[in-house]
Amino acid sequence: MAKGSRAALKWVGVFIGGFFALLILAAVLIPLFVDVDKFRPQIVDAANQQINGKVELGKLSLSLWGQIKVNVDGFTLSDSKNRKVVSVADVYFQVPFSSIFSGSPILTLRMKKPEVAVIKDPTGMNVLTLMKSQPKTAPVPATPEKPATTGTTELPAMARNARLGVDMRDARLAYKDTAAGLSSTVEALNVRIKDLSLSRPTELEVTAQLNTEMGTALSVKGPARLVAKAQPTFNGSEFQKATVEMKADVDGVEIRYGELFHKAKGVPMNVEGRMAATMTSATIEDMVARFHNVVLKMSGGVSGFGATTSPTVDFKVGSNAIDLAPWSELVPMLKAYALVGNASFEAVAKGPTDKLNYTADLIVKSLKAKAPMLKAQPEFGLVAKVVTDRLQSLNFTMRAPGNHLDVSGSVVSFTKPKVVFRATSTGLDLDQLVELPKSAKAEKPATGSSSGGSGAGTAPQSDFDAMLEPLRGNAIAAATDATFGFDLKFVKYMNIRMEPIQGVFSFRGLTAALDSFKMRVFDGLITSNAKFELKPKTPRYDFAVQVAGLDLKKAMASQMQMFKNTLYGIASFSMRGQGASFNPEPAMAALAASGNFTVLDGQFQSIDIGQVATDAVNKALQGLEAKVPQARGKSIKPPKNVGGGYERITSSFTIAKNVFTMPDFAAVAGRNKGIDVRGVTTVGMKDYKLDANWELVDTQNLTTAHDLSVDVSGVVVAPLLAEPGQPVKFPIKVTGTLFAPSPSYTSVPEALGRVAVANVARAVEARIKSEATAKLNAEKAKVEQKAASELKKVIPGLGKKFKF
Repeated sequence: MAKGSRAALKWVGVFIGGFFALLILAAVLIPLFVDVDKFRPQIVDAANQQINGKVELGKLSLSLWGQIKVNVDGFTLSDSKNRKVVSVADVYFQVPFSSIFSGSPILTLRMKKPEVAVIKDPTGMNVLTLMKSQPKTAPVPATPEKPATTGTTELPAMARNARLGVDMRDARLAYKDTAAGLSSTVEALNVRIKDLSLSRPTELEVTAQLNTEMGTALSVKGPARLVAKAQPTFNGSEFQKATVEMKADVDGVEIRYGELFHKAKGVPMNVEGRMAATMTSATIEDMVARFHNVVLKMSGGVSGFGATTSPTVDFKVGSNAIDLAPWSELVPMLKAYALVGNASFEAVAKGPTDKLNYTADLIVKSLKAKAPMLKAQPEFGLVAKVVTDRLQSLNFTMRAPGNHLDVSGSVVSFTKPKVVFRATSTGLDLDQLVELPKSAKAEKPATGSSSGGSGAGTAPQSDFDAMLEPLRGNAIAAATDATFGFDLKFVKYMNIRMEPIQGVFSFRGLTAALDSFKMRVFDGLITSNAKFELKPKTPRYDFAVQVAGLDLKKAMASQMQMFKNTLYGIASFSMRGQGASFNPEPAMAALAASGNFTVLDGQFQSIDIGQVATDAVNKALQGLEAKVPQARGKSIKPPKNVGGGYERITSSFTIAKNVFTMPDFAAVAGRNKGIDVRGVTTVGMKDYKLDANWELVDTQNLTTAHDLSVDVSGVVVAPLLAEPGQPVKFPIKVTGTLFAPSPSYTSVPEALGRVAVANVARAVEARIKSEATAKLNAEKAKVEQKAASELKKVIPGLGKKFKF
């Protein structure tokens, strides 16, 4: 090598060595003379002026060994209640010298084990109240716009090539909702952002361990992962486009919600796709979301950013044909139902954002489910179509042997809904569909029991009035105008056939109403209407019911046996009433109603009036012996071949304070069929206690009590127990319950004894009067005979004198 060349190399070596020596010297000396920590008070003060809380920043130190590195000796951010929101002990910024020399500087923020605490309490969420509200400023006068040049954005090369990075390791994110009892923790949160820039592909990776609990019901635990890659595109220095590819999955997460839902580890739950953005649009080029066996495909986007008109949306999402059977793996309660069928979903959104139009279609086909109580496997179908702000149509069908139901309708506006639905059926034979549990068959209430008691061991009752509170505060519910009509040709349940069932139900202004209702059952026609005001804290209601021609025997012979063995006949009645509350106890207490009823061809089943009358007369005769000894040994026998039939049973009635009162109860017996009953009757609505003050009237002398007579000193007293020209009648009192009446005869002896004594006295008096009259008549006859004889003697003389 030439001498000159060796000299040149030597000087180059000396220069490079000197340069590195200067760098090392600078790395040692500059941090000694440049105190970056002096800026800390200014940084802290500036930050605290902008927040409702407090920023604490540890000592700042500078290092220049191979890079520009600023260490922060701890950082904390507290909210206005001095609760730590963010805290980290190990944090620093770094910029490698090599990146600066290459013209592509890299600034990286690194943190280890930061902790973030988000708290939601009655005052709000702490992270949302950190920033102070900025004072309003006067509007700045508009300045003339400069004419556009190329329509694209040009950036300096250094800015375009600059790169940012974030490296956060083992972070902990905690969220707590004190009101809802929700506690959520994200452990081992790692966030890595590489090459966040406008010129290079940016990579993002987030991993974490989720640990969320809400009370004892909700639990979310397991690993979550998100990876994304963004690629900007430039034409020279002009930004053209950015594309993003991403994938997120929580396949390994286990989710439990009590016994209702369980997503096990390994069940797919992820999303992946590709998106793009320009200065004027954002597009989902291809995105797929998966959950279990559901696959949703999404495409479309928004265009027109920066234009004078609203951006335009063109978006579509659709699902695969979803097999419903595997969902029993996630919903344990479905395992017993052998669910089969499929469903699909599709939605499209189009138009400017201020006048967005969208459609959504949901189709459920051949949905079948078994259940222990189902005799057959019904098949369901559902087709629903949503258009912009309305449910344009919904059609629901149910088919099973002997069963058919169609429900169709629409909803106009979801903010002020106008709802119209109608249910029709050619027949619902629920006996073919449902296996009635034995415990569901109604039985006669126990004697003297109370259906509304809350004794020891009774489960607490739900407050149905309080359940309506969310409805009262819902503006959409208040604005809802809904009508639901139904026309069911017949419904058969527990061997009871009701046909047809027709009516209209409405809901307006938080008032629900049964506008009309008509049903035929047990040969009778039932019509009704009612109104329920739901807005008051204690709901109020009023109603009217009319029944014509109801066969009580058929009703009580059915499996609905609450009033079995009480009264048979063909009943008609009308009733109007009002009340308050949907809770059984206060509702019963507040119920007030009145009406009237008629039962034709009636027959008492819980009490034998003929036997009661016989027992009453015989007890009266026994008590009569002391006053009328001649009545000793007298008695009557129960009437034979008497069915206790009544041509007509009538009364008006009232219901108030848990008591059903019939003030003018009257039962008129048919010919040779019974004994008339009339009086006041009350029945307890809670315990069915009976309190009746009746008068029994043996109009047709079926007991033969009217034939009873006695001979008092040769005077025959007949009838003994009836007033002249009247049938035998007497009062009785009936207590017990509606199902087990208990007659009392306490007042009968006195009543019939009074009649008997009066009859004896009347008969004796009549005999004395008769004897006195006979004697008087005999004396009168003697006087008249003597007078006639004397007159004959006088008359001849008078004849001569007057020449007759």
